[in-house]
Parts: sequence; C-alpha cells; structure tokens
Amino acid sequence: YQNAPYFDLSIPYAAGSLSSCADDLMAFDQALYSDVLLTEASINMLFSPITENYGYGWEIQQLQVADDPNPLTVVGHAGSTFGFHANLARVPATRTLAVVLSNTQPARVREFSDELMLLMHTKE
Repeated sequence: YQNAPYFDLSIPYAAGSLSSCADDLMAFDQALYSDVLLTEASINMLFSPITENYGYGWEIQQLQVADDPNPLTVVGHAGSTFGFHANLARVPATRTLAVVLSNTQPARVREFSDELMLLMHTKE
C-alpha cells in the first residue's frame, strides 16, 4: 500500500469537503423512505431518469439477478477523491442498501456494491 498524495479537502467543496460514515448513509437512506427530508413527489422525481441512466443526482441502473426474470432497479451514486472512494446503492422496492467505503487504490466500490446487491437478492 502507498499513501495517497496530500490534497487539501477544503478545495473541492462537495466533492471532498463532506464527510460521512456508513451509519450516516444508512440514516440518510432510511429518511428517503419517509417525508422527513423530502415529499414523496420529490423523492419519486429524484429516482426518475432524466437521461438514459441518470436522475436528479442519482445513477439508475438495472441489475439482473440470475434466478429472477425481473431486473432490480438500483439507484445510487459513487464518488472519489485522493485516497477515498465510496458507493451508495439502494433498491427502493426491497429497501435494500449497500454502502461500500474504501481508502485503497484501486477501489472498485461500484462493482463491489453491485455484487452485494446480487448476493442479497439471489434466492438460494
């Protein structure tokens, strides 16, 4: 392992000046199932695609589970900066959440959360 180069995290604003942990992200996820933060109409708008696979700040993808003909709709977002990588993925239909945080390079946080979602939704 090698230390990431020094980078002043106050420079990139929202891309690096925010900090969180898995517990905070889980609380945020749970709040999106209520009207604590946003109205139901606003939440539905967030997760509706504007382009092919992107809503209002959320990536929207279809994941195919091997034993299910219906793909999972996964909404989430990844982010990274020097030394930090994160991905939050949620399946609103099943209220499933995967949070992957890493401080290694390379960090395949998106691929890892996809695998977690597939494992959580595979019926065996």
